[in-house]
Amino acid sequence: MVKLDLIGTLSGHKGQVWTVDWSPTSKTLASSGQDKTVKLWRQEGAEWVCVATLEGGNTRTIRQIAWSPCGRRIATASFDSTTCIWEYTDGEWDLAATLEGHENEVKGVAWSRDGDYLASCSRDKSVWVWEVVEVDYECASVLQVHTQDVKKVVWHPTDPLLFSTSYDDTVKVYKEFGDDWECAESLIGHSSTVWSMSFNKSGDKFVSCSDDRTLRVWCRDDNKFVGSTPVLYTMCLGVDMVTLLQQPGITLLGCSNNRADLCYWLTINLTLTLVM
Repeated sequence: MVKLDLIGTLSGHKGQVWTVDWSPTSKTLASSGQDKTVKLWRQEGAEWVCVATLEGGNTRTIRQIAWSPCGRRIATASFDSTTCIWEYTDGEWDLAATLEGHENEVKGVAWSRDGDYLASCSRDKSVWVWEVVEVDYECASVLQVHTQDVKKVVWHPTDPLLFSTSYDDTVKVYKEFGDDWECAESLIGHSSTVWSMSFNKSGDKFVSCSDDRTLRVWCRDDNKFVGSTPVLYTMCLGVDMVTLLQQPGITLLGCSNNRADLCYWLTINLTLTLVM
């Protein structure tokens, strides 16, 4: 049985907290939510302290935040249809850019592994790829492949590939062809909204979660991703969040839903067991 211990409760946001994200370069945790702010937290002794509040960028709920690989930029996806970029310079966080173009709520945002690209997705069914050119952000491509809301964008951990999940029950895979980005693959397997996905460290596997109450593990085979069988049926409602942690011989899948149910799957030597 997996045992989780509560080590702290961070209070400070007004309203619902939508997302959290750890800095890749420091022990700083970022959080955002309904109050249109981003708060940065660090542990001081036994206490967690808010060391900065980023506000004045977005005008509606911040749905997702993402640290850049260098740890000096934070992107925020908001229901106000924009993506804001905060940058840390000279000891202060400043609003560096506001990216406009989506026609509806921006649901997700993600940096490429080298920090040269930023992807955003929206209720308007589109995925935008932004190229980072020094201090400017230029739209490199607008991808309109999904037929319903796009819920999440995720970059491959080692290759220049972009993935998106959607209300249309699919996962799309994009790659750069010449000077533009195109859909290279459409992964079909879920029977309802695909809410999220998560890669292992090497990028040869990822897990997707869906409103159909299943998790699917996709494995790379000859440069294509193939869905595994059997499908993992959760004991939860539709699953809207998933994390894949992998070490040699052991894989842990963690998933949850908006009812706050938690399920953990542990696989040792390829045998899957529901442990919580």
